[in-house]
Amino acid sequence: MNRLEYDENTAHWLAWSHILNGRQLKKLFSCFMSGKEAWHAPSTEFQRLEFKAETLQKISEERARLDPQKALEQTKKLGIEVIMFGDPAYPPLLAQIYDAPVLFFYRGQLPRANELLIAIVGTRSVSRYGQAATVTLTRELATDGLGIVSGLARGIDAIAHESTLEVGGKTIGVLGTGLADTDIYPREHIKLARKIIECGGCLISEYPPGIGPEKHHFPERNRIIAGLTLGTLVVEAPATSGALITAKLALEYDREVMAVPGNIFEKNSAGTNDLIKLGAKVVTGAADVKEALQIKTIIHERIALRPDMTAEEKIVLNFLSQNPLHIDNIQGEAKINSAVLGSTLTLLELKGAVKDVGGKYYIRLIEP
Repeated sequence: MNRLEYDENTAHWLAWSHILNGRQLKKLFSCFMSGKEAWHAPSTEFQRLEFKAETLQKISEERARLDPQKALEQTKKLGIEVIMFGDPAYPPLLAQIYDAPVLFFYRGQLPRANELLIAIVGTRSVSRYGQAATVTLTRELATDGLGIVSGLARGIDAIAHESTLEVGGKTIGVLGTGLADTDIYPREHIKLARKIIECGGCLISEYPPGIGPEKHHFPERNRIIAGLTLGTLVVEAPATSGALITAKLALEYDREVMAVPGNIFEKNSAGTNDLIKLGAKVVTGAADVKEALQIKTIIHERIALRPDMTAEEKIVLNFLSQNPLHIDNIQGEAKINSAVLGSTLTLLELKGAVKDVGGKYYIRLIEP
């Protein structure tokens, strides 16, 4: 299939995603050679797929209304890309699950095929204990080179994304809505979503632009979180938490399930403690995660301070930490000429000593 044919096929499957849910789309995908063939098939072809009457009616109405090529163009104008199952860039772990999406939408940079990803999920109503555990574990794992996947929800999800960005790591937000700025939910996470993209991560959804939050979308998106990753870590969750759906799916997909133990008197820890009783790996530190996933630290060793490091480099390094600091604040603290500061930061980046995490905010990667 050449590029033109691929784009045409993608445009037609994208149009189908405006009409059918993921399960219906999968059924259609298995019965037709291409999205275009399905788009122009007679209505009788869909009856044999045992679609309900209302679905057949919707197919008839929407095929008359939608222009697949325009739908693709409008999607791309929003900065949203589409990837089909079978594309070389389709994440290999996600492709392995039995209910992998026929297509999904993304903004930002997709993870590399060999990138190690872990899901960190939990309750929206996070406690101080859950917050501290999420920050500590996420920072350590992201610093060790793992990509952090979560759902951009309030609570544990947002903390996991933010903590990853704070140490210069990459994170992926999997949404239960479309990916246009006007779709993102919760609304207060639009800035976080943009920062994820700016810092080299991405947003992923199987829902086309214009689709808002629906209750059933979130359990559906959880399968993508579980499917993308080597394992799922549940930090804090009551017995009814949606995070437990992600853990259950990870188990179905033969991925590792891990949990942070919690206070036996706290409802917020009932779900994680139950997971441990059912055989989830106990996690009290990042080393437990790496052991469970049978991986070694993949980040390059941080360079030691070198005897020939300049005085300016040492000064700048002393003012930085793992909390991002804007270049203007660095200049104010270090009292260094702006031109000298710019070149100093560039040299420190080349040495692997600092990282620009976006927007001229810098963090330190080694001890001074």
